Amino acid sequence: MNVSNIALWKNSSFFALFIMTAMVLFGGTVNTFLLPLLLYELTRSSIAMAAMRAMEMLPLLLAGLWVGVMVDRVNKRHLQRLSLWSQILLLLILFISIKLGKASPSMFVMIVFFLSLWNYCFENLRVSMMRIILPKEELTAANASFSFLSTSITILGPIIGSLILFLATMPDGLLFSIAMFGLALILSHALPIPDKGAPPAPSQSVWLDLKQGWRNLRSNVILWHMTLFYMVMNGTCGLFSSVLIFHLKDTLQLSHTDVAVLLSIMGAGGLAGSLAVGKWRRELGTGKLFGLSILGTTLVFFAMACPASSLVLEAVSLFGYGLSTTVMSILIWSFRQESTPKELIGRITGMTGTFFRMLSPFFMFAAGFLADWAHSTTCFLTAGVVSGGCWLAYLLQPLRKAV
Repeated sequence: MNVSNIALWKNSSFFALFIMTAMVLFGGTVNTFLLPLLLYELTRSSIAMAAMRAMEMLPLLLAGLWVGVMVDRVNKRHLQRLSLWSQILLLLILFISIKLGKASPSMFVMIVFFLSLWNYCFENLRVSMMRIILPKEELTAANASFSFLSTSITILGPIIGSLILFLATMPDGLLFSIAMFGLALILSHALPIPDKGAPPAPSQSVWLDLKQGWRNLRSNVILWHMTLFYMVMNGTCGLFSSVLIFHLKDTLQLSHTDVAVLLSIMGAGGLAGSLAVGKWRRELGTGKLFGLSILGTTLVFFAMACPASSLVLEAVSLFGYGLSTTVMSILIWSFRQESTPKELIGRITGMTGTFFRMLSPFFMFAAGFLADWAHSTTCFLTAGVVSGGCWLAYLLQPLRKAV
């Protein structure tokens, strides 16, 4: 094990933040599994479920910048507790409403919106706190650890959700999420997560704060280029993921078991990327590894578009997809934290996060039309062409020489 990794886990503040995040991720993943099922039971409507999905993405697009400013302006521990309390109260309102038979589709959609908003606030705070409590040389290992955690819980989430449904009624599953957020809230009071004291009182307007963050982002040429490339790649990944299940079930006629195995293989690729990215970054540098992750993702898209597809090719492609996209994500998360001043990390996280998701809704919307008009492989081919163009543009940028 690398010496920096040992030092990382000896840091009590990081360990506390890691355990808190694990609890929030468990609660959030179970929500992701249960809430669509609860809404479907209530409405039997695909439109209502699509609206709820849209509401999960809107908070970052609409409020990401303002959340970033707020994170930089206020006491981070206090805001963290507020985000956890808010999610607990929202879930309690939904749980009680369902039990009383008062829940409505509009209530579901609004609660999901505010759950996503406060969850994003918690995530921004986590990124900001990492920048404060860890030295720069430990940030890649820290981000890899969180990526490994997130991928693992994403794999386990449906299993836990299914177990909850086996042991209790569907609405009772919300109590598990409430308990996870409650435990995280207790940890936020009991364990040391310093934020170097409360920030100074704001001396300028919110707009000037945003302008200051924007200037810093644009002056950081490498981060700015990484952000633009990641924005495009995130869009192509949204197009890919939107039709993946349809492709596996409808085009390849795979069983539920085969689909589950293939998705687990994709998750295993993500876990492998989390474990390897630190070593690869030290050997290759940030720029080269980022370019290789774009190229790897592009090759996966073209492989999935191949007419003569087989189960083995699908498995290898999905493993490569999980590996490449995880490496790409960890690289930009780590570089963003390393290259951003501590007093601006909330704003830069909010701005880059908004850019990351900016194209995703359009690509996901286009995916449905492409799959309906042509074929799911047309979506994969389109994603490959766009991401291939992204890789060619990368070759012309100074980013490829970044260390």
